[in-house]
Amino acid sequence: MQFLRNNWFLAALVGSLFIGYQFADALYFAIEAKWFKWMVVSITMIAMTWPLQTSSLVDAVKHPMPAIIASIINLLCAPLLAWPLSKLLNGDMGAGLILAAAVPSTLASAAVWTRKAGGNDSISMMVTIITNTVCFLVTPAWVFWLIEEEIAGFNISDSIVNLLLFLVIPMGLGQALRMVAGSANWATKNKPTFSLVAQFGVLVMVVLGSIKMAKSLDIESSNLVVNQVLIVVVIVSGLHLVLFFAGIMAGRAIRQDTANQIAIGFSASQKTLMVGLSVAVSMGLNLIPIVAYHALQLIIDTLIADRYLRKNQSDALEE
Repeated sequence: MQFLRNNWFLAALVGSLFIGYQFADALYFAIEAKWFKWMVVSITMIAMTWPLQTSSLVDAVKHPMPAIIASIINLLCAPLLAWPLSKLLNGDMGAGLILAAAVPSTLASAAVWTRKAGGNDSISMMVTIITNTVCFLVTPAWVFWLIEEEIAGFNISDSIVNLLLFLVIPMGLGQALRMVAGSANWATKNKPTFSLVAQFGVLVMVVLGSIKMAKSLDIESSNLVVNQVLIVVVIVSGLHLVLFFAGIMAGRAIRQDTANQIAIGFSASQKTLMVGLSVAVSMGLNLIPIVAYHALQLIIDTLIADRYLRKNQSDALEE
């Protein structure tokens, strides 16, 4: 029971995939109502960004190199690494893997794990802002260059406009709302509630995506699906770890202290589920790589952060 309480969101992700796939015909009306998806996305992005405190970013702005390096690894290196690995999967699953690698860093969890591990969370927050702000250009560009052939009728200009309108602008609105008198303190105080709203929005998007996936899925056998999922699990786990340690090594190369190296590692390797789901649902791409990446990064980074935490505590006792 304790495990389920601590990992209820992972269980809910699996349940949402099952519901959307199992009841695709009955729930397909939600896919046809495009306004519903955009409403869910916009509300979720506002809920994610309204409580986001940016007052601690001054030092990261004064010394931007760690955030810039992490952003380059996150948005430029990750898709290039994922592209050859996608050839190990069928076209639909491979396209989903590239998309998972092409979305920006997480809006919350990168900073949370960085802070838990004793890192500089202001860098993680800056990477979040940079990558999510430019994703409306970068993510469609990667889709256009690497997986356009998998998407019927793909239009890069439409994708840019959609991401700008329904992701970037709600993010800006969420931060703008903090300027209203008393709003910032209220949002920060109620951050757990906003987090639940955002998580519920993500689960709704998972249901929508699995509905669309179920309607378009062409599977030769159940064994093929199992094999593909197992390959995805191995690939996304390896990709995440490679990106993390690439961030750590890049931090060492530019002579950053341990706290900054940790921040670069976490923010360079984490990917936001919400943006990936939004793009995947819009383009009809397979959700499994995106959901798998998110679920596994939660597990892997918890273990990594715990290890750093134990090391920090041990070092403190020795002093």
